[in-house]
Amino acid sequence: MSPWRFIYDELDVEAAVASLDRILGNVDQVPVTLTGFSTFGAGMGVCYAALRASPELDALHAAVTDGIRGSCRVYYRRGHWTPHCTVAVGLTDAEMDRAPDLLEPDRRSFDGVFEAAELVEFVPVVRLKRWTLPVPRSGRAV
Repeated sequence: MSPWRFIYDELDVEAAVASLDRILGNVDQVPVTLTGFSTFGAGMGVCYAALRASPELDALHAAVTDGIRGSCRVYYRRGHWTPHCTVAVGLTDAEMDRAPDLLEPDRRSFDGVFEAAELVEFVPVVRLKRWTLPVPRSGRAV
């Protein structure tokens, strides 16, 4: 699965890395279930795989949003976030209208895990740091 991402318009990268080191140093791979494909609506240009909400996913999201200071885009803030895995960006409205039908012909869900988190800068995408999340073992939590 793609790495875990949040989008900030303004961010103290050094402080964010220190916070994420602390947060992600205690996080195992996060199980997720893809439930279908959707878009964020006309003019947004984004097609995504929807994720079923779970206590692990919610806890990780809360830890990151609470731990990083910066101007997080509204769609990534608590209470506004749609659990998802971005599939494509920069699509036209016509492409977004076709995307769900092309991507989910049999409309079944499947399980996976987030194996990593990344701090990136874009456009273009430049990886600033990647955290590989370990396979779960007992006694660790978000």
